[in-house]
Amino acid sequence: MLENLFEFLFKLRPIQFGEGNIAFQAGDAIYVFWLLLCISIIGFLIVYRRTNIYARGRTRIISIGLRVLALLLLCLPFLEPALLIPDVIPNENFLAVMVDNSASMDIGDGYFGSSRYEDAQRILMEPEEGIYSELEKSFNTRFYEFSKGASRVDSLAKLQPDGRETNLSASLQRVLSDFKGLPLASIVIFSDGGDNSSDDPRSVAEEIRS
Repeated sequence: MLENLFEFLFKLRPIQFGEGNIAFQAGDAIYVFWLLLCISIIGFLIVYRRTNIYARGRTRIISIGLRVLALLLLCLPFLEPALLIPDVIPNENFLAVMVDNSASMDIGDGYFGSSRYEDAQRILMEPEEGIYSELEKSFNTRFYEFSKGASRVDSLAKLQPDGRETNLSASLQRVLSDFKGLPLASIVIFSDGGDNSSDDPRSVAEEIRS
């Protein structure tokens, strides 16, 4: 209930405020604004001191504090505050990594004579330069191998590229069905592009884009 009230008042969820950063868009004019605000506060304090000479010390401090706070809140919109939210909120979205497991990925024309499949593993999982650790910081990552179809795997380490057909369309459909109703942010595909099926993957690409 409180989260719904927060979203009603601020138009965004609390998690978005937690992941985002508040910035001011006033640019260089912000320095002029702060200068004018300081002058206004000083002038206000001088006038208040002369017109409230009978107020006690604690009452005067509380009264001044509340009035200065109200002045700051009234001036805040002039700074054009904005919430900068990253495109992807960490651990709120899924990412599917699909690695081609067809026999053509076993051809050794890759980096220093390695196979295409080994190159894909290196790009993903190499300790120092692999992209998997970076992906994990922003996404809940799921691995798939695919040839004639796609299947979920926990690791790519022990897989052998021995598939006899590459059907990218059917493989994408399997991944989409697995994530139906879930926030799937993206699909990363490692393949040599040798799709030899009769299906047209462009129709699935249109479905993904929608």
